[in-house]
Amino acid sequence: DGGKRYKSHTFTSDDDFIVTTVGDADGDRNKVDYLIIAGGGSGALSAGSHGGGGSGGFRSTIAPTPEDETPNAKVVVTATTYGVVVGAGGAAVSGSGVNIEGNSGATSSALGVTATEGGGGGNDGNESVSQSGASSGGAGGNQTSVGTRVLGQGRLGGLCNTDLATYANGGGGGGAGAAGDDAVSGNGGNGGDGLANLLRTGSNETRAGGGGGGGDTRGSRPAGLGGSGGGGDGNIGSGNATAGTVNTGSGGGAVGLGSGTRTTGAGGSGLVVIRYEIAPSV
Repeated sequence: DGGKRYKSHTFTSDDDFIVTTVGDADGDRNKVDYLIIAGGGSGALSAGSHGGGGSGGFRSTIAPTPEDETPNAKVVVTATTYGVVVGAGGAAVSGSGVNIEGNSGATSSALGVTATEGGGGGNDGNESVSQSGASSGGAGGNQTSVGTRVLGQGRLGGLCNTDLATYANGGGGGGAGAAGDDAVSGNGGNGGDGLANLLRTGSNETRAGGGGGGGDTRGSRPAGLGGSGGGGDGNIGSGNATAGTVNTGSGGGAVGLGSGTRTTGAGGSGLVVIRYEIAPSV
């Protein structure tokens, strides 16, 4: 990248990053880059409208970053062992004729840097807002707004359809790169798109998409699609939603109004990547 050679270490579960030798401080070869993504939230289950899960926090030393924030600074390392924690995705929820909000994911951390968990989707209960997180979950019925998000780590979830007597559709969960879509015209909102990052392989890979909002079997109103980067698709209410893709920190899809036992999409687990410069090839 830029005429320099790098080695990267990818962590898909908890482990240690062991530094045995440190490069010269000249040229910043004693510093490492990182990509840290937390676990995404799961989608909601509801007898009304129901939001998709938000993506886990996305933090990196290279652009792009959420909301075009300045990339985080590289970390100076020493010859020691650094613990790495990879956050789990929020667990799926299941039931029949019940209102259950989605579960938030778990934080990821390494090198003294923490990425915040993604928020679970909102349901048709009495909550005033959907769940907060790095990216907030999409709103469900009786929710007039969405939860907060963490600036520089994610985006807001979308709003639900407020005319519940006609159609009950939820908002899409926020993604790292874009807010979740509102539910409009009786359609579930799409999850927000994720962000591309080349730190792991040298080629862009997109992660941390939001989950799609649920649909409504009345009038066959469609559910929202998951955002790019692994967001799970919502379901109309006649089946199960799709989980966020593993190790992308993406949100899971929500399940809409329907009958029978249904299951929402779980949030995708997170990821940690650490990269450093190595000597030029001969």
